[in-house]
Amino acid sequence: MQFINPEQAHIKKALEVHKDKLLPILNARINESKHVVLKPFLKKNIEQILIGSPSDLIKLQDTLFKQLPKFKVYLKEKRNTKNYCKSIRRVYSKYLTELLRIIDYDTFSNKKKNSDYDTYRLAQNLNINTCTYCNRLYTKTVVNTIDKGKVVKLTRPTFDHWFPQSKNPLLGLSFYNLIPSCTVCNSSLKGSVDMTLDQYLHPYIDCDINFQFSYKLKAIDQNEFTITNIGDDLNSRSKNTSDFFKLKEIYETHLDEIDDLVKIKKAYSVTYLKNLKDLFMESNQLSNEEIYRLAFGTEINELKFDRRPLSRMKRDLLIELGIIRK
Repeated sequence: MQFINPEQAHIKKALEVHKDKLLPILNARINESKHVVLKPFLKKNIEQILIGSPSDLIKLQDTLFKQLPKFKVYLKEKRNTKNYCKSIRRVYSKYLTELLRIIDYDTFSNKKKNSDYDTYRLAQNLNINTCTYCNRLYTKTVVNTIDKGKVVKLTRPTFDHWFPQSKNPLLGLSFYNLIPSCTVCNSSLKGSVDMTLDQYLHPYIDCDINFQFSYKLKAIDQNEFTITNIGDDLNSRSKNTSDFFKLKEIYETHLDEIDDLVKIKKAYSVTYLKNLKDLFMESNQLSNEEIYRLAFGTEINELKFDRRPLSRMKRDLLIELGIIRK
């Protein structure tokens, strides 16, 4: 998983734009509401709902559940016909409909809507080029402007609701609950599974990602790939997260790239990067980071891991192989 530093200038700017663009729209919807519980709650808390920290967000959702005690039951059981209470359904389906009218992620994510702010613009503002969870697949945003200024939205990352929207509808548009990710991690692996801050890493909170990639020679010309958790017990949040997203299993499909690094080690040892540096730095053509990117196709700077897929894996293995220093 990658840390998204909320103190970076462009992330701060993305947060401000998110608030400035959505707050007037949501306030207008709230003012139209006639719901005696939802309206005052949303009116009081809507800005915090949009830009509050992950821990604040779940507190707000819990506060709403306390005011509407059976709403949580409804969200949990509404698809379970055996436990489905008709009286609860009658009342709370109206609550959910009204809440989703106001906190309307479907409209926000509809690329056919002609809006100056939506999931495409959010993705552009965040400018995260690979999946936050796996750093394995590109998630670049592509928007084309064609004749007469018409905008064609082609592709963007999916946005995972870290606190699942199906069980936390209040948080459908919350900035820190929208995690840019690939379809594999978002839909195939995570889906609507509940995650808690005390059990799993959160991309906007956890700057110390306590797992690293490693390998060992299993047999001649056969390498075994592992993910090691550092400085934590076996039940660590790092381990829970890497296990949940099946990082070991998924990264094992890239053993061919690990083999390439081992071959570089055997063929060139420590002289590989030195020779490249000598070649390019005499004329001051390339920096150390650029030489690394040219040699291995990834980033060495942890703050830039999202620029290229597999950057964390390759950095960790290159250190272990002794090709680069930590």
